[in-house]
Amino acid sequence: MLTQRRLLIRFNRKTRQVYLHRPKYAGGIVTLPWDEAQGIYDLGGSRFPILLLWPSRPNRPQMEGVHVGKACATSEPMRDEWEFIRRYMEEGPEGLPQPRIRSKWPLPWHAFEPVFGGMLGLLLGRREGKPSSGSALDTQQIGKRLLGRLLMLVIISPALLTLGLANWLSQLLCWEPRWPKVIREAGQPGKPIPKLTTAEDYDPETCRRLYLNADLWVPKDHDSDASAEDEKSGSQWLP
Repeated sequence: MLTQRRLLIRFNRKTRQVYLHRPKYAGGIVTLPWDEAQGIYDLGGSRFPILLLWPSRPNRPQMEGVHVGKACATSEPMRDEWEFIRRYMEEGPEGLPQPRIRSKWPLPWHAFEPVFGGMLGLLLGRREGKPSSGSALDTQQIGKRLLGRLLMLVIISPALLTLGLANWLSQLLCWEPRWPKVIREAGQPGKPIPKLTTAEDYDPETCRRLYLNADLWVPKDHDSDASAEDEKSGSQWLP
């Protein structure tokens, strides 16, 4: 409550930059290079939105990351969404489908989406790489499992309803974030290009602590066993 209503991400194909809009206590507004972005659309089968990561650099000693889009039961929609972003930044909007525009005003059903959306994935129990044999035993097991999840949903629905109402109230008490003028005008003729964010852009104490913990953000070399384990778990990295 009483903070910005949502986290924003802005892709600018003319400047080839990505802008993150977050509250100051959560990292603030930063400018990052598109060419260094790494996309993760599936990590061990977990149902999370696309994760964009920027590795640490000498003048930016911490990793930066942001979730994009919505969580899905399988990785195909997230892979398609990442391909949409990639094609827009590399090729332009020509040939891409028109995205659906949502109202910025916090409508009630928008507040219930994250509450019941997670339960829907649990209810369906969809998993990739587990084809069903179609036997009668499998059908009975699926029916019992689905019935159990339906009963669980009915039992905890009052708690989900309370969470949804509280989420809506919190959104009504928040303010809509707005991009700074230099980012809104970035890419227009004669307008300056925002500088990439470095540790020195933070206050002196935060800058000192970032450099003090820089060694914690250095990527480690994976041995063959770790690489094999990542491959086995189904992790998908998109450069």
